[in-house]
Amino acid sequence: MKRKIAIAAGILVTAVSTISGSYAYYQDSVTVTNHISTGDVNIGIQEYEKDGDTEKVYEGPADGIVLPSQSISKIPRITNYAETCYIRVKTTYSGEASDSVSNVDTEKPEEDSKTDADPNETPEATEETAQETTENAETEVTPAPEEPEKPEPTPEPTETPSVDQDKETPAEYVLSDEELDGISGEWVKQGEYYYYTQPLKNGESADFFQNVTIPAAWTSKAQDRVLGLTVTAEAVQAANFTPDFNSESPWGDTEIEQCVHETDNSITEVTKQYTAMSVTYEGAARKLVAAPEDFFRNLQTAMPGDTISDSFQLSNTTATSAEFFFHTETPGNLTDEELDLLKQFKLTITQNGKTLYNGDLQAASLNQEISLGTLETGKNSRVQFTLQLPAELKNAYAKRESMVNWIFRVQGAEEPGKNEPSPAISQTTAPKTGIADPYVFVPLGIAAVAALGTVKLSRKEKKERRKKL
Repeated sequence: MKRKIAIAAGILVTAVSTISGSYAYYQDSVTVTNHISTGDVNIGIQEYEKDGDTEKVYEGPADGIVLPSQSISKIPRITNYAETCYIRVKTTYSGEASDSVSNVDTEKPEEDSKTDADPNETPEATEETAQETTENAETEVTPAPEEPEKPEPTPEPTETPSVDQDKETPAEYVLSDEELDGISGEWVKQGEYYYYTQPLKNGESADFFQNVTIPAAWTSKAQDRVLGLTVTAEAVQAANFTPDFNSESPWGDTEIEQCVHETDNSITEVTKQYTAMSVTYEGAARKLVAAPEDFFRNLQTAMPGDTISDSFQLSNTTATSAEFFFHTETPGNLTDEELDLLKQFKLTITQNGKTLYNGDLQAASLNQEISLGTLETGKNSRVQFTLQLPAELKNAYAKRESMVNWIFRVQGAEEPGKNEPSPAISQTTAPKTGIADPYVFVPLGIAAVAALGTVKLSRKEKKERRKKL
């Protein structure tokens, strides 16, 4: 009979040991939602003029009328509203006759021009026409008698006629870069562009010139002419870009694209402070804690060609060793554009010089757990991560945002002398039994096995008793 009791006890001990073994590790996990965004190149141009000792938005000369030798206060100012950039400007000029002038910029023959001539036309213009007629006449023709009361005028140097002697050209009454005053030494002229040699940070501005001076040599033939000056400004990111201002083409073959977003020309000042990041398996509570809530918060807005890096520290402050794991999860509510942006970012994770992952932020392989190693109690380890954005990205990717979840899990050994799992555990690997609380399953399971062993032994005892009888 003693032998039978020993067998029953053996079955019971074995059952208890098997079930307790499945709970030899404590586990917990924490999710960090990281936000990533791309930068933007966004500039604006506004014109100002001097108003005494102050400035005001450009209004132009009174009644829009200017005179030879007049200096006009006109300040084109380029402002950067986004990421640090380089700028350049291009000037184009035009000079069109107003409706009151018909003998300029027309295709009419000279006879028609005379018919429509302004009765207030100066003697110089009349004499010039006469000279052209005399030069085309035969030598036998006697020149017209001189008029002593009218001194012969001296031709203006800027009134040289065009190749076509039957038409009057307005080319000499168009402004040029020579009339622009106050261009600082930070601008260099290469080809058809003026390049600003200093990068503009967010909120900074650069003035192109200060004044426009109407040439003193212009005559009354420029009367009623409408003068046009257009300043076109372009920008390129300063990140990952180095202009050569000694070259004939400082920006090389950089393609300038039209901005694809709307802007209110607002300037957002952002002050960032570095935040140390960590994932800690903490003390007796056995709780996995990550700080801060966003592991990308230290990273600047990414521009094409950027490589941005940071790191976080793993720590184990519990009384036992623990293994850390990492994987990502893409939120299910992302748009196609947000998913596409994740594909563009290349992620590299390294630890102690070993590459743990190298691929894009949305790769399926990153959804599988990666071991970050085992840490003994009180030990730390640092994990580095790097994000890279391809340099060839176009403006279509400007000012985009997306997010990705980083999920950390820890699996810690059972503390010596403790046979029950800690209530701080938030996740377990207990088999699915349909019972909500996995810890309830343990005593029920032990009780079931013990009861089963007791039933079997009871039947054997009954058989043996029958044999004896």
